[in-house]
Amino acid sequence: MTSTRLLRLRQHLKSAGIDNFFTCHLKNIYYLTGFKGSNAFLLLIGKKSLLFSDGRYRFQIYQQVKDPSIEIVIYQTTFFEEADRLIKNRKLNNLGFEEENLRWIDFKKLKSLSYKLIPAQKIIDELRTLKSPGELRIIQKAQRIVRRVYNDILKLIRPEIREKDVADEIDYRLKKYGGEAIAFETIVASGIRSALPHGVASLKKIKPRELIVLDFGTVLEGYCSDFTRTVIIGQPHPWQKKIYEIVKQAQARALRFIGPGRTLSSVDRQARDWIEKQGFGSDFNHNLGHGLGLDIHEKPSFSPRSIGILKAGTVCTVEPGIYLKNQGGVRIEDVVSVTSLGCRNLTGVSQEFLIL
Repeated sequence: MTSTRLLRLRQHLKSAGIDNFFTCHLKNIYYLTGFKGSNAFLLLIGKKSLLFSDGRYRFQIYQQVKDPSIEIVIYQTTFFEEADRLIKNRKLNNLGFEEENLRWIDFKKLKSLSYKLIPAQKIIDELRTLKSPGELRIIQKAQRIVRRVYNDILKLIRPEIREKDVADEIDYRLKKYGGEAIAFETIVASGIRSALPHGVASLKKIKPRELIVLDFGTVLEGYCSDFTRTVIIGQPHPWQKKIYEIVKQAQARALRFIGPGRTLSSVDRQARDWIEKQGFGSDFNHNLGHGLGLDIHEKPSFSPRSIGILKAGTVCTVEPGIYLKNQGGVRIEDVVSVTSLGCRNLTGVSQEFLIL
């Protein structure tokens, strides 16, 4: 798998006129080599693939890197000194690098290795955007863990339970059912706090007839899952039912519209225009969704300003919301994969308003 990814990367680099490539971004190194250490550098020089790390990983790196074409270098000094030695003090003609993932101090050191540095962030982003069948299976499995946890948690939510206690139970079960870690800080926001899009759990006690936003995800084999539902204890007020139905309809419009060739901004517009038409445009104050994979937020994103089109193989979230100050909010989020015919929902949970 990693050899195929390196080959695709080289093909893209060649098309861009880039002879060599450097990355120190650990997620990208894992994607390209399979190595999960906390310190690594990958340098592609012509046909050579050099993976650098320090002595702490001299055993682990050989266990995780299965591609025999990757040459492993355990350095004793620093990466830059070792790289300089390996290229025999001759500067590379050009060197692609990830401009969004490089510290300024490392950028200055990188200049010592090459006559010309070429930004290549878009190349690696494009590779990671299109998921393989194997990656899709992992993400779908991670979504199944989330679904199982959600079904558990619905049985635990009751009046007077604290948001933090619910979040702790979610985090515990995400790992119990096979997750490696939580993908982001778990959100449990009730009552007026549900109007906070990133309302992480507090010590507040949940009351009857309050909207409760649950937003959480896990990491499995390095890949993230993401999920949001809004529920309520007891019969909802008319305004709560109203905004829930609007959000549900907005998401449904976007899901029906998604497909290869659609512009990113037009997907956002399907949901946003509907919410605006119902009079709540100013209360939907974030992007419709984002790419998902090794990072919880990847490219592409769905926003009014997004440029680009969807391609089959992309995995993304669709999560419209309405947030009313001093009242409460609703968000519904699913993860979908873009197919040749439209999209496939990987979440598998009903979008109906659940009354506990």
